[in-house]
Amino acid sequence: MGSAVLAPRPLEPSNATLRVYGAFATKEDARDHADVVRSVDATCSLALVRRGEWVLLPQTIETRDDPEANARGVRQRLEAHAARRERDDRKFETTIVKQVRAHGF
Repeated sequence: MGSAVLAPRPLEPSNATLRVYGAFATKEDARDHADVVRSVDATCSLALVRRGEWVLLPQTIETRDDPEANARGVRQRLEAHAARRERDDRKFETTIVKQVRAHGF
């Protein structure tokens, strides 16, 4: 991961970067591979992230160093997304009902 608080820092701080080095069966396998990556590029920031879970690329020292702060950010964004979807779904349904009534479908 590269962000304003993780190396390699992107040229444009608002554009975080992500490079996936692999998916592993166990945390130990991932750590072993991380050792290989570090031997090639000691300046690279590495993060072990569980498959199938959301994670934010840390943009602040707090979200970089505190997994719960990162998890709160994920929850906030997912809740905001769900609220937008619900609002958009209601708007869509309202629009369709108006069209059906107006055109007698």
